[in-house]
Amino acid sequence: MKELKASNALLNKKLAEERRVERERLKKERKKEKERKAKEPSNKPVPKNKRVKKCSGGASSGNGKESPPALPPKITSRGRNITIPKKFR
Repeated sequence: MKELKASNALLNKKLAEERRVERERLKKERKKEKERKAKEPSNKPVPKNKRVKKCSGGASSGNGKESPPALPPKITSRGRNITIPKKFR
């Protein structure tokens, strides 16, 4: 009986040691990964979309005397009208 308890205690010590070693190994791996990520630039510059100038009827359409069509009324996503001040029209 004493032999069984002794072998069981020894086995538990070995398992605990293995778990401790595994924890340390994972901790070192995480530290290396963190250092590697810190070295490389995280946010690369994002290319901006270039604006394209659009021609407004003028010379390309051939008939410059027509007035542009009336703009549709501005509404919110809820469907309510937006009144724009005169100085911004």
